[in-house]
Amino acid sequence: MLNIKIEEGKNKITLKSIRSMKVVNDLINIFNQYKNINNKNFVLDFSELSSRAFPPTLVSIAGISDYYREKYGFNIEFITKKNKYFTHTSTESPIPVSNNGITNIENIFDQVITFSSDKDVSFISNAITNYLKTNISCEEGVLIGLSWCMNEVMDNVLWHSEVSKGYFMSQIHKENKLISISIYDNGIGLLNSINSSKQYFEKTDVDAIRRVIEKGVTCNPEIGQGNGLWGLYQIVKDSHGYMTIKTGSTKIEFNFKDSKENVSLNNAYLDSHNKGTRVDFTLKFNQLIDVSKALDNYIPLESVSMELEEMLTETNWIDLIISEKAKGGTGTRASGKDIRLYTLNTAKLSSYPILLDFLNIDVISSSFADEFIGKLAADIGIIEFTNHFKIINANDFVKGLLNKAIAERIKQKV
Repeated sequence: MLNIKIEEGKNKITLKSIRSMKVVNDLINIFNQYKNINNKNFVLDFSELSSRAFPPTLVSIAGISDYYREKYGFNIEFITKKNKYFTHTSTESPIPVSNNGITNIENIFDQVITFSSDKDVSFISNAITNYLKTNISCEEGVLIGLSWCMNEVMDNVLWHSEVSKGYFMSQIHKENKLISISIYDNGIGLLNSINSSKQYFEKTDVDAIRRVIEKGVTCNPEIGQGNGLWGLYQIVKDSHGYMTIKTGSTKIEFNFKDSKENVSLNNAYLDSHNKGTRVDFTLKFNQLIDVSKALDNYIPLESVSMELEEMLTETNWIDLIISEKAKGGTGTRASGKDIRLYTLNTAKLSSYPILLDFLNIDVISSSFADEFIGKLAADIGIIEFTNHFKIINANDFVKGLLNKAIAERIKQKV
């Protein structure tokens, strides 16, 4: 149990490590002891943290802090001055997507943010997938699967938790080639939610978790088909990833890489009505996901296809206008890499051929041409490049540099 020090009328808790979820259990137990005590002033000192924190812990701390502030009038202060990363995460005051919260921030990773509407959910999902398109080479199915999973879990919060907002955090681990997502709410929990229907009568939180990962299970058929957590389970399983569902007193960890499962009971929770729920999952960038197989022959292209539909021509080519997608311009190797990754990821999202449209581009650098077109042609092979891509609207100068880049890269591979 965490130690409390009384300093000038405030209960000070020093947290030197929050890598383990045990710290969340301890905080809930402490706060529950003080619900009916006058002294509800707390200082959480994170300034001595010795390691980086992860999304499951941070969304939980953010959520429970808001809960005890809003319901019981707790005054909870955070001390983070010596830990720049923790300060950056906004755990003390999560950033709302709405009301000009994060709508202008391109990179939303490593921050606890809150969502409270369908519009917020769409913004989060689009912001993350758009970042990945231009920064990470993703295997086929990853972007579609990730987008679908995020949308479904956050939608469950909005429709079934009976609270007004949820908490979201994501991290990219490039060294391990994975993305980690955590979604938390202070709501009624899965057991209360599933038992609110007239169809299910589960006795424990374990039973509730087991039930909701079954296909077609929902507390209200008029709202949804009940395939959200089932689909998440199937997609993470197909990618050999990791998934955790924590609700009320129970946490179940699914390790699909090693085919292991861990059930943890007697976890702390807010109260019998607000049992809270947290869903964590990781997906590998370099692990192909057969989304159609995972979702019983359903491919949820609508989660990422709006942009592609806008780019589709009457002759069924995707018109990729370089001047619009190359945010860093056409003069640097870094920008060439970004647009190459975006192009490769776009190709994996659709079977349509792609027009590489150099409309309104007068000049490109040799390094941009090499990093973008040269490496693209070399990576997928000249035959596949010719069959699937077509360069249009390039002036003679640009066309010359592109052809030169392709020729030199192909020559290197011979």
